[in-house]
Amino acid sequence: SEQSRLTKVLLMNTANIVLDDYGCEYSPRRQGAGLMDIYGAVTTPVRVVDADTKEAKVELKDFESTAFTMRFLAINDSGTDATYNVNVVVLKDYIYSYGDAELNLLSSDYIDAIVDSPDTITVPANDQIEFEVRVDIGSDPTIYRNMFVEGFVVLSDVNGNNPNLSVPYVGF
Repeated sequence: SEQSRLTKVLLMNTANIVLDDYGCEYSPRRQGAGLMDIYGAVTTPVRVVDADTKEAKVELKDFESTAFTMRFLAINDSGTDATYNVNVVVLKDYIYSYGDAELNLLSSDYIDAIVDSPDTITVPANDQIEFEVRVDIGSDPTIYRNMFVEGFVVLSDVNGNNPNLSVPYVGF
């Protein structure tokens, strides 16, 4: 139903992203959207979804290029404009070299990506806006074909009044 879909979007958007002992975000494959923040879910004025699927996640699936674009729809259900800073976290699996072997330690590492996204977005009261995030991982020498590329698009309220919002994405 529409109510259960909306509940899922709000819970995923306002989930707190979990960091490992080194301060790096755990993979969305490992943590999903993060730890639920029930208070955030019921108090946020804005929700963010994939513009095409209307889900609170982006499934990039298999992509051949070293660049991809994600389109988002931010919807404000309140009577007040909301402005957010946009931050994009781009992750890969951490590969540890041990002798002649390369071991996947099931932890995350950052990709040196070129991210083209708005610095801030303002979602008008009782309205919606669409915005795009373009990520190019081609400049990172450690990437390879069919590796997982994943992370989060994070929106932080510029005044700190509203809960942070995030959308996890995964592709390979």
